[in-house]
Amino acid sequence: MTEHLQGDGLTKREMKRQQKIYKQQKRERSAVLNKAIMWVVAILVVGVVVVGLAKLLGPAFTQTPLPDDFEVGTVLADDWVKGNRNAEVVLIEYADFQCPACASYFPIVQRLNAELGDKIAFVFRHFPLRSIHPNAEPSARAAEAAGRQGKFFEMHDMIFAKQHEWSRLPRAAGTFEDYAEELGLDMDQYEKDVNSQEVINRVNRDVLGGRAAGVNGTPTFFLNGQQITNPRSYDEFKALIESALQNS
Repeated sequence: MTEHLQGDGLTKREMKRQQKIYKQQKRERSAVLNKAIMWVVAILVVGVVVVGLAKLLGPAFTQTPLPDDFEVGTVLADDWVKGNRNAEVVLIEYADFQCPACASYFPIVQRLNAELGDKIAFVFRHFPLRSIHPNAEPSARAAEAAGRQGKFFEMHDMIFAKQHEWSRLPRAAGTFEDYAEELGLDMDQYEKDVNSQEVINRVNRDVLGGRAAGVNGTPTFFLNGQQITNPRSYDEFKALIESALQNS
């Protein structure tokens, strides 16, 4: 049987063989490309998850260990405390400055502090709900920065009292700077502290403690180490504390 040469000097059989080899090589290159694309997509997905978790947990979250002997009802050396730090009755609030319910409880807690004074220790701890409140973290850090100049509760009170001014802003850090100026803070020091790792760690430690104690929403109150159902009124709240005072 005679094989006829093609224009490039190849027989029909050789042409078919070359075409078969070309198609096989094309399939192999396509498989390699698809595998590479799958790896790139997988790496991107992992990256997105890691970034998402980092945003949810907050900056440098893993750098903030709790004390080995942490107990939710124990007043820590650097806790923010109103009243008598050594009182027998300790009321601890885990709160988010952007949380509307926390703002609703703010005047109730203020009144309790004013009326009960040194009979109790009121402790405020941060629990910013970062996933739903974009200004929760900045407000917590603003209060911490003010605290480093001896005005934590002054900033705490102003942030809650004026929540309606800043809670809907996309970025409220500038508003908190205005509050810092109103309080007469050293602004150079404030700007340094509000972005410091120390302040970030301090907020994150409160969050870790809250999670360890079972906090999953705000506000959450603990009375002498026991979580209580949020009272529905000032009178109900005061009755709980007075009962604790009688039993202390």
